[in-house]
Amino acid sequence: MRKRIIKYITDIDYRRKMTPVITFLLILLIPCTGWNLLLLYWIVNEYISYKQAKVLWIKCINLIIGLLLLLMFIHNVIIRIVPK
Repeated sequence: MRKRIIKYITDIDYRRKMTPVITFLLILLIPCTGWNLLLLYWIVNEYISYKQAKVLWIKCINLIIGLLLLLMFIHNVIIRIVPK
């Protein structure tokens, strides 16, 4: 199991193949868990893509998308904590 996780993190081709599958499974869990798990997965995925990018403008795009996803995650957490 640990080898698969390390392979997933380091091998970009494997991550590209598994990302739609994991995203689909997390989308199915939205009624039970909300958007937070999916947003966290996307944030981690953007961070790994940011670290692997070699071109500056691609790094900037990954950073902007990651920050937007982080803001959405924080907004969801605040909405759940603070009742209306």
